[in-house]
Amino acid sequence: MPLGQTARSGCNVRSHYDPAAIEELAASLKAEGQIENATGRWNADGQVEIVAGESRRRAQLLRQENGETALTLLVNIRDLTDAEALSISATENMRRRSMTALEECEAMQRLNAAGRSIEEIQAMFGFKTAQPVADRILVAKNLLTATREALDNGQVSLASAMVIARATGAQLQQELLNWAQRGHSAKKLGELLTDGQFLVEHARFNVEKSGLAVRRDLFDAFPPYFEDKNGALQKQLEWANAQAEKARAKGKHQFVAVETGTSLWGSLDSNKKYEYSYTAPTGLIYFVNTSSGKVETSEKYRLKASAKAAAVATGQAAPDAPVRAMPESAFLEAHHYRARALRESLLGHPHLGLILAVHGLIMGGSANGSEGRTGVRLSTEVPVAEPALIPTLLAERLDQLQARVQGIPNRGVDAASTVRVGHLRGGVEADSVKLFERLATWTQTELLDALNTLTAAVTYDWVHYSMAEHPAAPLYSILAAQTGANTALARDFKLTDEWLKRYPRHELIALAEEAGLGRALVEDCSTLKEMRARILEHADALHREGFVPRIVQFPAVQQDRGTQ
Repeated sequence: MPLGQTARSGCNVRSHYDPAAIEELAASLKAEGQIENATGRWNADGQVEIVAGESRRRAQLLRQENGETALTLLVNIRDLTDAEALSISATENMRRRSMTALEECEAMQRLNAAGRSIEEIQAMFGFKTAQPVADRILVAKNLLTATREALDNGQVSLASAMVIARATGAQLQQELLNWAQRGHSAKKLGELLTDGQFLVEHARFNVEKSGLAVRRDLFDAFPPYFEDKNGALQKQLEWANAQAEKARAKGKHQFVAVETGTSLWGSLDSNKKYEYSYTAPTGLIYFVNTSSGKVETSEKYRLKASAKAAAVATGQAAPDAPVRAMPESAFLEAHHYRARALRESLLGHPHLGLILAVHGLIMGGSANGSEGRTGVRLSTEVPVAEPALIPTLLAERLDQLQARVQGIPNRGVDAASTVRVGHLRGGVEADSVKLFERLATWTQTELLDALNTLTAAVTYDWVHYSMAEHPAAPLYSILAAQTGANTALARDFKLTDEWLKRYPRHELIALAEEAGLGRALVEDCSTLKEMRARILEHADALHREGFVPRIVQFPAVQQDRGTQ
């Protein structure tokens, strides 16, 4: 057909074409001619619309723009319905793996709308189950503009888009999109999607015997929850009250109560019946969260004097339940006095300040205030003595520092690992004094060097977040950019079977997509082991390219355009 008598088909499932690939194809057509015919059909305007082979048509058009004339396109012209044209376009592009995730979803939705069943589309695309097809059709139907654009340009994975598509309303979809763009997984998005629902997993009562209806997503995109939330809460309260009666019968606690609210700490701290206590004896409180249905217990509260009589009368408290203690404000004010005196006395002693900084980093791993911590806080949950977290060069520096402060006993670390790990701690008050005296003999340069070594040993702390899946703090991204940590990350990370075993099925699919391997590589696998094996075939090549999964990367630093 003359090139001018051809047109793009409305049944073409693709909308994105790589200009560089079109240029390469144009050069090939010029050198070798058209090897494979396109497929088309006549339209109402007397043109042949190209159902399969649009890239070849665009390559010829590019040659025409560059000055070549009398160009044609070889086309197999057929009588095709829209459904048949869509099937041909989808099949060819799927075979060539040239569709984006969104194009694939829209192709399946259009095929379904044209009369193809989910089972027929499943067979056409070679999936073993109907789940991938149903998920993609849902994405094409329900995903709103902002998320469609984010999926199309690779800002979110297809797995995340499948969860977002289940959210009703633009506001909720936008909120989930924001979480996805901050690096949170599809699993986390599923949890957010059910926020405020009473999840079945939180039920302490017998769910099967309760008679309550449970809503389940067909493909487990989010956890099941009760359709009758109030009915489930009532069952949960009945269970909590029964447990409270058993605890009262044991007589272990001064009082036992059942409370409700949306936050354990917030509800109990604002409740006029209780006050928080750091010392025993205290009571036992069963707390039923009216938002999630989750049951928590606390033994950190005592009764206020004004609430004791009512608690005793209802059988919740024993007659001798304590209700008063030294008020917290007294202890706090004593701390204020000592802090003000010491801080004022230290003014004008800069060398002492430097000594105390190094002293505090060495001694600060202990939670015992008697050892003289100076306010330089180290995590007590993730000790410095974690060998896997200490690089070789840093371990050597810590070895040298250990040798300088030798004689200080180490607590909680075996002798064999002390030097290699550099977990420097004092044991008792006397050891703290000896350490101070030894540091007082060091020069300012020596102290600064020790300070740098110890700071490096404790940088990057994540335990102050409530969840391990929280992304790295922005500060660490800035440090990574300035120190070359991103290069080291790419050098040290490589996909292994041990790493991939952490991934559920939908995250393995997302990983294959993120790595540029394509979802089709693993999506038809029947087992996780087979999926891992296919990805690992590309592990060496990905390592050479410096591939690091998004979950491992330092998050991108958001620069404020209004500042220099």
